Amino acid sequence: MKKKLLSILLCGAMAATMFAGCTKGGETPAEPAPEQTEVETPVEDTTETEPVATGEIPTDYKYYFSLDGGEDGVHMAAKDGAAIVETGKDPIYVTGVKGQGLYLDGTAGAKLDVNGVGDTYSVSYWMYSSRNAQHMPTLQYGPDVHGDATGSEHWVNFTWEPFNPEDTTKTTFPIVWSYDQAGGGDRMYWYPDWIDNRTGEWLNITMTVDPSEVSADGSMIIAHLYLNGEEVIGTSSDGDRPVQVVNGTMTPSDNFDFLLGVNYWDTPFKGVFDEVYVFDRVLTAAEAKALFEAGDTSAKFEAPEREIVIEKNPNAIETIGTDDLSMAFWSDWSSAIPLADGETKTIVLKNYSNGGATYNNYVLDFTNQPHEAHVDPNTVEGNVEYVVVRADEWAWIGDINPDSENAADYFEGTHSWGNWPVWQSNVMTDATVTLKITRNGNAISIVADNVDYNGESNVMNYTVKQTALTDADDLYVTVLGEGCYIEILEINDPITPDANAIDAIGNTDLNCGFWSDWTAAYGLADGETKTIKLNNYSIGKEIWQNFVMAFTNKETAAHAAPADQFPGEYMEYAVVRADGWGWGAPEGDSGAAADCYSVEKSYAGDTNFINTMKAADVEIVATRNGAEITLKMTYTGKKTGEVLTEGYVLKNSALAADSEVYFFFTCEASYVELLSVE
Repeated sequence: MKKKLLSILLCGAMAATMFAGCTKGGETPAEPAPEQTEVETPVEDTTETEPVATGEIPTDYKYYFSLDGGEDGVHMAAKDGAAIVETGKDPIYVTGVKGQGLYLDGTAGAKLDVNGVGDTYSVSYWMYSSRNAQHMPTLQYGPDVHGDATGSEHWVNFTWEPFNPEDTTKTTFPIVWSYDQAGGGDRMYWYPDWIDNRTGEWLNITMTVDPSEVSADGSMIIAHLYLNGEEVIGTSSDGDRPVQVVNGTMTPSDNFDFLLGVNYWDTPFKGVFDEVYVFDRVLTAAEAKALFEAGDTSAKFEAPEREIVIEKNPNAIETIGTDDLSMAFWSDWSSAIPLADGETKTIVLKNYSNGGATYNNYVLDFTNQPHEAHVDPNTVEGNVEYVVVRADEWAWIGDINPDSENAADYFEGTHSWGNWPVWQSNVMTDATVTLKITRNGNAISIVADNVDYNGESNVMNYTVKQTALTDADDLYVTVLGEGCYIEILEINDPITPDANAIDAIGNTDLNCGFWSDWTAAYGLADGETKTIKLNNYSIGKEIWQNFVMAFTNKETAAHAAPADQFPGEYMEYAVVRADGWGWGAPEGDSGAAADCYSVEKSYAGDTNFINTMKAADVEIVATRNGAEITLKMTYTGKKTGEVLTEGYVLKNSALAADSEVYFFFTCEASYVELLSVE
């Protein structure tokens, strides 16, 4: 394990090593795929509107949250599968535009005790975002945001989207996105004229809604949006392009959600919220200006130092080091993991680091001898150390030197992160790491995906060529570390394609995109039952990363985009994901209701589903009775032995008893083998 003089650093120049409740004024109401960018520099406000005089700060609010601390009615909340759950953690406060503000670290948001106040209303809030991501919510509210109570989503969200037609590659803020699933499934949105994500600056958002002011066709409400006290109206070749929202977004409900920085689907917000108001009337332009003038836009944003909380996983295969993060280098080791020539091993581990140096993380040691956990490989008789690779791209040749004095002849590495201090003290202090290690003769390649607590990916690609390693030599990899605590969660052998499969979609690297590969379509006649068997292998990060089953009106061929095969004629009756979510035509994206809804499920929560579907035997029994299709699905974990069942009834107004119906499979971040259709 000696560090030879040939040790190198290939990464280039490395830097040195909510909360509280609401105070109500007036009458008391009733109670209810992308990419992220971190920023530090404020962006100049380019809004151009006619200025208005500042009025008095309105005090007749129905709800007000100062977010200074000590309030009731503010609950830290996070996305957990298909639910928003309170985390029970204490809110964190930093400097805001007026006193303190609520800091969100990108892993969770807040749910406020707010119910709807009626169809006439105004909302106002301050925010400072330190990153942007497509769909990332700031404020989202509605009487049934997720559709749990009525089966139909109904909400308003202020978010980032690449909707501006001038440049659809960049996210723009603020996008006003309003949705009424029951009203036809249209997602209405408004975008500003600028192409600017507005991160790194304090923004005051105020929107007023008067249901008497409607669109030309009478279907939408014309809202008024104020950014930093000035109204913004989009323009087009036809004139002004006003903000429009769907009806009933502030209807009181037992299922009302008022969410800051989090929703049921998307990347959580990272930054600060302050001064949140809800009124049951339309504010004047002067009052909107007053709410802005009350804040200090020069307040400096400073993210608090993050406290690392080690939550030990009782299901870890092995652990290395101690939870006080004091492990010395070369003091603890995993068991040796074999790596045959031509083989790829996937190792998933949790890396907690003290963040004191870039080398205080996991380390990989490649040797020729097996050994048990917590045994020094160098004490094993006949041990030869070929190479050692650290998480920070530092590596050295072990006991046997190569036949070259030029380090570039045997080391090559790249990484996706650009800020070493952030990687050291932020990313790696709490990272879920997926290692894909491949051996081809004397070449060892490592793809390390270090996913931080925000869910952001930081990838290292590293290749070592050790000329002393021959095809005939055994090779093992051992995980160790320094200044860290490591849990090995999974060790997965490569996926071996089933020679008896009649078709396969996706790839064994489990990196296929959604709707990127398809099986051939199979017919399902009225009164017919078919049994389908599949092998499903998933990357196992999200519930939707598995097979998807689509029912259409055309017999499509395999491995070609279905809609392209029948332009203008192709239609989908229903699409069903393995996790029980679906949609269908012609109503559009119908969630898990109306057109496609679950009628039974043998399990609760997502964890056992995700673990089972990483490698599962799947049986689907599909029965058609006229315009109704019934599905019974059984998932058996190849490794876990867990047996899960789901049942669905699919309906669609476009589907008639005499309609032709076909089904095919597609997938996402998975590899699916079609074994039989009988």
